Amino acid sequence: MAEDVGNIHAFKAPLYWSVYERAYELDGDVWDDRNITLEEWERNFDWVAKELLPYGYDMVCTDGFLPPKCDGGQPYMTRLGQVPLKDLIAAAKSRGLRVGIYDSPLETWCDPATLIPGTNYTVGSLLYDKAIDNVKNPDAEDKWHTYIVFSHPGAKEYIDGFFKHYNDLGVEMIRIDFLSWFEDGYFRFSDTPVGKGYGRQVYADALAYICKTAQKYGIYLSLVMPHLYNDAEIESRYGNMVRIVNDTFKGGWSFTSASSKGQHWDSWPNCDNQYDGFIYWSHISGRDKVILDGDFTIMHSYKTQAEKEFAISIQLMAGGPIAVTDQYCTIGEGDVAYYTNEEMLALNKDRFVGKPMDATLMSPGSNIWHGRMTNGDHIVGFFNREDEAKYFSLDLKDIGLTGEMETRDLWRHRDEGKLSTLSATVEPHGCKIMRLAPSIEAEKLYIVGDGITWVPGGIEITKTADGVFTWEGDLPKHTVSETGRVRALNRPSWDYPVHPLTDGVMIGEQEITVTPLTNQDKYPDKNWHAAQAGNYKLVFDLNNRTLTATLLKSFIETSGLYLIGSATAGGWEVKDATPLQVDPADRYLYTWEGDLKVGELKLLADMYKGYDGLTIHPLASDSQIGKTSLVDEPFACYTGSDDTKWNVTVQGFYKLSFDLKEKTMCAELIKEAEIEWPVITPIETNELYLIGVACGWNIDNAILCTRPAPGNVFVYEGELPSGGVRATPAKAWGKHFRPKINNQEIGDSGLDCDFTYVEDPDYNWNVASPGKYRLSFNLDNWTMKAERIVSTGIVSIEDETAMPREYYNLSGVKVSSLTPGIYIEKQGSRVRKVVVK
Repeated sequence: MAEDVGNIHAFKAPLYWSVYERAYELDGDVWDDRNITLEEWERNFDWVAKELLPYGYDMVCTDGFLPPKCDGGQPYMTRLGQVPLKDLIAAAKSRGLRVGIYDSPLETWCDPATLIPGTNYTVGSLLYDKAIDNVKNPDAEDKWHTYIVFSHPGAKEYIDGFFKHYNDLGVEMIRIDFLSWFEDGYFRFSDTPVGKGYGRQVYADALAYICKTAQKYGIYLSLVMPHLYNDAEIESRYGNMVRIVNDTFKGGWSFTSASSKGQHWDSWPNCDNQYDGFIYWSHISGRDKVILDGDFTIMHSYKTQAEKEFAISIQLMAGGPIAVTDQYCTIGEGDVAYYTNEEMLALNKDRFVGKPMDATLMSPGSNIWHGRMTNGDHIVGFFNREDEAKYFSLDLKDIGLTGEMETRDLWRHRDEGKLSTLSATVEPHGCKIMRLAPSIEAEKLYIVGDGITWVPGGIEITKTADGVFTWEGDLPKHTVSETGRVRALNRPSWDYPVHPLTDGVMIGEQEITVTPLTNQDKYPDKNWHAAQAGNYKLVFDLNNRTLTATLLKSFIETSGLYLIGSATAGGWEVKDATPLQVDPADRYLYTWEGDLKVGELKLLADMYKGYDGLTIHPLASDSQIGKTSLVDEPFACYTGSDDTKWNVTVQGFYKLSFDLKEKTMCAELIKEAEIEWPVITPIETNELYLIGVACGWNIDNAILCTRPAPGNVFVYEGELPSGGVRATPAKAWGKHFRPKINNQEIGDSGLDCDFTYVEDPDYNWNVASPGKYRLSFNLDNWTMKAERIVSTGIVSIEDETAMPREYYNLSGVKVSSLTPGIYIEKQGSRVRKVVVK
């Protein structure tokens, strides 16, 4: 019968205010005349925002006893009494309050002829049809309600529209009432059926779909008046919260404990008082399980301080909500304090759920409750339901604890010292709620962990205040090979560990992580795990039993680094990537020495993942590695994103280093390569193409040059943007026409130079000034002439005889003195070969 809807039990019980008390006052008035003015709503909202919101009561909710109205052809409620819902919701939200609504997607309040959104079905088509619907009580009438039949066409769309309607209005909780009457029409206080009873399967199917739809729209589901048949198998699966007690009505001690004390029934209401309901259904509750709802609390209905503490305590001990329904004008003097005891509300914040020592109604153990907070503290509650004082005693061994625990009374706000047995005489209708914490006494604290030390007492942590110790240092990333682990010792011995409650609590996933700590286990293998390699600040607060971990700087964690790219010997093939060497004394420092060609490169941090893993890049796409050394140059490390690369501009022997802690790199050209250029021989071709920035470096879009006259000269004339260019006799990567000096400039003054025909080095001409040019390539003597074209014609190369001469060897390396040999002479834009004898 159960349908998989995923884990819906990830919420804490809500703290909120309900209009129940005020609305119940209207019961007996003419139905359509019932109303609460917007002004009265707002006075209550103001009171809640001032007195309760600061303590976590962040929601207000409507309730029954008021007529829902559908205006403007809407199939769903738009008005409650005379107040438009949108105005009511806006008033709450303007005060920082979320909103819950009492309504049911299984009921309808509108004209039956109203169309269901997105369909041609009317709402009336969803109503009971005796010709097709098999119900439990066909002759009965549905008392007070008009239900839809979930099996009818259009029912799912109606329910979807219901939740969309409330989601659009900003509603975050729906309370669905009278579920038992829908399911089988049975009510144990009535001699006759109160409804047709649409059957268990229809009920289960409807709640499953309601649950999924509520999840879709992010709405919390509170299920009210369910039978909870078969151990609440349906309701605990599809509701975030389920009612386990009769209505509050006038509240008071009768509702909390005395009404039909010790009795339960198999149908709604299963119990007539909160305490019995929480005991009877305690076995289905728990962290990540359904929340037990004890209905509303009217604080001014209780006669004594003890009863008021009891009423709040049992709900928080059982993990239930606190639904305040006192009003601004009915709350008793001092009563707000019972709702706002922060030591008690810490249970709700923690999603704490306790259980009775014995879930048998009226058994002695049913009056002692126990549970554990996420930080390891234990909560114990003694509850006296009797009309006279009662003595309680509990040996801590009975809840699995050995030794003494620091004990604190959460209502008296008083420390009671170290105890191994809890005992108290509790006044009539009273309770005593105690928080037990392991005592951690330490004058010194020592750290142990991977990359630090595993010698007990080897490194002392700095004491920064009484009970507070602070350490800063590096942690490796936690991996399956058991690295990145850390814990502390409060003596230089493994017998005194300070550790998380469970092994593997992660730190470093966010900049700051606060986690509970304990020293309860004598020989634990429980450690915090570093989610990222980095420099951490760890603050061990033994007073509050917390570890605050701050990730000051993240490191790059990798088992290796690999050069890849056209500048490397292996090119862009991952399998041929060039490994760097890790420093034996520093696992975050990598170096490499070797030959690099002119071209591009980046680094891989994971050979197995290749380009899909972490890669290392320069911060900017025009970052160059060449004659100018790079020192502590920042780099980026990421997966995907912009694929920037370093551009090696000079071929030679280099030393590269990468610091994965500081995320900086260094590059030094040790020796420039000496290049032997090919012998000049005429090149025979019918075509020549210009490639580079002019065609977006797309070889398929290479620009065809012209041959203006017989001979072996090809010409390109046209616009050139800034950037690199070269030429090729074929639309293919490989051997191209290149300058002998990388990035030789083409600019306003033109250029006259030799070129070579090679694949490497990957040299290009560099257009320094964008504009219109004529480039002439002589394939007989391997020369190139660049001329800038302006509106008046071609700018000729000026007389440059007075300009200084520069000399380069045949490898393109600039020389300062000449010895016998052949050199390239550059004077302004004029380039020629010279022989020195």
